[in-house]
Amino acid sequence: MKHSETVTHHFSTQADAYRQKTPHPVWHWLKDNETRSFERLLRGRKYSAALDIGCGQGHYTWVMAKAGTQQLSAIDVAPGMGDPHFLPPHTHFQRASIASFSSQEKFDLISMMGCWEFLETPIDDLSRIHAWLRPEGEIILSCPKDNLLARLYRWYYAAKGIRLHRVGLREISAWVQSKGLNLSVEKGSALCWVLKVSP
Repeated sequence: MKHSETVTHHFSTQADAYRQKTPHPVWHWLKDNETRSFERLLRGRKYSAALDIGCGQGHYTWVMAKAGTQQLSAIDVAPGMGDPHFLPPHTHFQRASIASFSSQEKFDLISMMGCWEFLETPIDDLSRIHAWLRPEGEIILSCPKDNLLARLYRWYYAAKGIRLHRVGLREISAWVQSKGLNLSVEKGSALCWVLKVSP
């Protein structure tokens, strides 16, 4: 199978676990820390329209809803993810990838938490996502750190036939600089940085 097909299949098999919110306690600990960083990056601004990329069963979609975001959209490639019983009410969901997603609307916030490392062309995808923003729009994303835990994380997925790329904070920072944008860095968890790209 192609990389994208392998990733889609893997996460489709995890859809029920995401519904039940029963991952390993270590994953709970990591996600809790990343969620707190995400919430800090939301503070001080109200967003009118947001898109959650790789939404799973809506964890970060709900964080944005609780922060007062008015219009919510979400996408995920994996069958079983994006269950309407778990997404916030009135969320517009599409079964789509970054490449296949289409919308007439522009967003003032795009979230991409927990999926950066699975992208085949991450910097190109970041440019594509940036084009979906309004002039004042922001992107919040997570990316793995360069440490032992991240190496174990890559080995875990390699055993499942999924090769995670190593494009990380340095490359994202270079892209941000090339676009004349600003980058805020939150420590996130022991595994991932949480970043905000803004004008």
